Amino acid sequence: MHPTVKAGRIAGAVYLSMVITGPFSLIYVPSKLIVHGNATATAANILAHATMFRFGIVAGLFGQIIFICLAVALYRLLGDVDKIWARMMFGFVLVAAAVGFVIELNNLGALILFRGGEFLSVFDKAQLDALGMLFIRLHGQGNMIAVSLRSACLPVRVPATMDRCLANDQLFRLSRSFHNGVVFSGLQRQGLSLSAACLIRRAGNHALAPDQRRKGHTFCSRQGTVEDCMNRIDKSQNVAAKVAGVSGLLAVVIVVFGNYVLLGPLVVPGKAAETAQNFLAHPTQVRAALTCFLAYGLTVVVLLAALYVILKPVDRLLASIGALFRLVFALLWLLTTLNLLGALRLLGNAPYLQSFEADRLQVLARLQIAASFDDYYVGLPFFGLAATLCAYLWFKSGYIPRSLAAFGMIASAWCVICAFVFLLFPHVNEVVNDYWFDSPMAIFELVVSLWLLFKGLKARDLSGADCVDDGSGKSISLRLPVFL
Repeated sequence: MHPTVKAGRIAGAVYLSMVITGPFSLIYVPSKLIVHGNATATAANILAHATMFRFGIVAGLFGQIIFICLAVALYRLLGDVDKIWARMMFGFVLVAAAVGFVIELNNLGALILFRGGEFLSVFDKAQLDALGMLFIRLHGQGNMIAVSLRSACLPVRVPATMDRCLANDQLFRLSRSFHNGVVFSGLQRQGLSLSAACLIRRAGNHALAPDQRRKGHTFCSRQGTVEDCMNRIDKSQNVAAKVAGVSGLLAVVIVVFGNYVLLGPLVVPGKAAETAQNFLAHPTQVRAALTCFLAYGLTVVVLLAALYVILKPVDRLLASIGALFRLVFALLWLLTTLNLLGALRLLGNAPYLQSFEADRLQVLARLQIAASFDDYYVGLPFFGLAATLCAYLWFKSGYIPRSLAAFGMIASAWCVICAFVFLLFPHVNEVVNDYWFDSPMAIFELVVSLWLLFKGLKARDLSGADCVDDGSGKSISLRLPVFL
C-alpha cells in the first residue's frame, strides 16, 4: 500500500473513532443529567448517576487524546502539501485539546460541590448546588471555545505544488539504502520516459528539480552545516515571514484594543460593586473584549507556527522549545477568557444563583476577574522565554538586524526576570511599574513584525551550491521527464 494512501486511511480511522466518545460525552450524558435552569434537579440527577457522569468525564478526556492523534495523522498526510498550514493546524489542535482537558476539571468540581464535604459546610445545600451548576455551565462555555479552535483547524490550504510533492513522494523517495541510483524498472512500469528530461539532483533523501533549487527548495540534513541552512532562505520561510508579520501586528492591535479600550474602563480596582455595575451595564462590551482575547489566542498560535518555520533551519530544538513556550502562553491566555465568562455568569440572573446575596456574587465575580490577570502573569514567563529564544535565533541567523535581535534578548530576559520576581513578591509593582515588565519586549515584537512584513528575511550570503550534501559525499542525477 502506498504511504500516502496508508496515511489517509489511518486519518479516516481516527476520525471514525471519535464517534465512540463524542456523542456519549457531549450529547447523551448532558441530555440525561442536566436540567437547564434547575440546579437542584441537576444535582439530584448527577448524584443518582455519578458513575455515568464520571464515564462522561473519562470519555471527554479520551476524546481529546483521540483528537490529538487525529492531528498527528493529518499532519503526516498533509505536511508535505504545505508545512506552514499543517503546523498551524497542529497548533490549533493542541490548544483546543488543552482547553478540553482543562474544562473537564469544571465537571469534577461540580461533582465535588454536589456531594458536599466538611470543608464546604459554610455553604448551605442550595448554594452548593448553585455553584455546581455554575461549574457545569462554565464547562459548556469552555467547550464552545474548544469547538471554535477546532473549526480553525479545518481550512487547510492545498497549494498548486501538490503535484510536485506527490511526485517527490511517489517516484523519488531515495532512501539511504539506494546511494547510487533508482530502480529504473519501477519507473518504466509506470510508463515514464527517461528522455527529453531535466536534471534531478539528490539532496538528502529528496529529489530536487532545477527550478526547485532556484526557488530555494533546499533540504538541510543533520550532517549539513548550519551556515548552509541559514544562508539559504526558501519559499516557505519567506511566506512564513509575511504570515508572522501580519499575525504579530494583529496580535498587538487586538490585545491593546480588547484590554485597554474595551475591558480596562469597566474594571474599578478594589471596588467589586462598581465593577459589577459596569459589567451589567455594558455586557456587549465585555463580550466584545472576550472575543478579542479569543482572537488574540488564535493569532498567537498562527505566529508561533510561522516563527517555527522561519527559525527551524537555525536550530530545530530551540525553535521547538520556543514554540512550545508560546503555546503554553496562548493556553493560559485562553483561561482568562473562561474566567471572564465565569464573572459574567455570576452577575447574570440565572435562577440557580438566587440563593446567593448580591454582594457575595459581586465579590465572586471580582475574584474571577482578578484570576484572569493572574493567568496572564503566570503565562508571562513562558512568553518571555519564548521571545528570548526567538531573539537568540534571530541574532544567530542574521535574518533581522543583529542590533534589533540583541535588544530583543535583553528585553525578553528582563520580562522573564520581572515576571518571576512579581510572582515571588507581589508588591514589587509598587517599586517597578507593571508596564515596565513587558513593554520593552512588546516593542521588540512589534518592530520585528513590521520588519518581517515590509523588509522580509535578510540572508547573509545567497551564493553557494545548488544543493546541500547529505553527508555521504555522494550525489546522483537522473534524466527524468521535464514535467516533473
